[in-house]
Amino acid sequence: MCYFDQELYTCNDWKWSSFRQPCSKACRVSETCSTKLIMKTRYISHKCKTCKQIEAKKRRIRKLDDNIKRWSVEPERWRASIERSTDDICHLYGQIIQREMARSIKQNNLR
Repeated sequence: MCYFDQELYTCNDWKWSSFRQPCSKACRVSETCSTKLIMKTRYISHKCKTCKQIEAKKRRIRKLDDNIKRWSVEPERWRASIERSTDDICHLYGQIIQREMARSIKQNNLR
């Protein structure tokens, strides 16, 4: 069981940080065993990269939604823009779902 530092973000997401101490089971000098234990937790005062990306995508969705509402006054004139924006919104929702799934898989993984 090798010891690592852990970084804990305000969004309660975490990641492994610096390697601290090898265990007695480590065979080679630069290798670690598959079991990781926390030596010290560092609290980070901002959100993780994934949360920042999701927030940026949600801001983009809000902007596109506001544009669609503004363009809906004259739908014939702005038809192509409305269609493109709705497609972009669907694509962004798919990306958000992917990021959230990747995070939940990572959190359920005990590596």
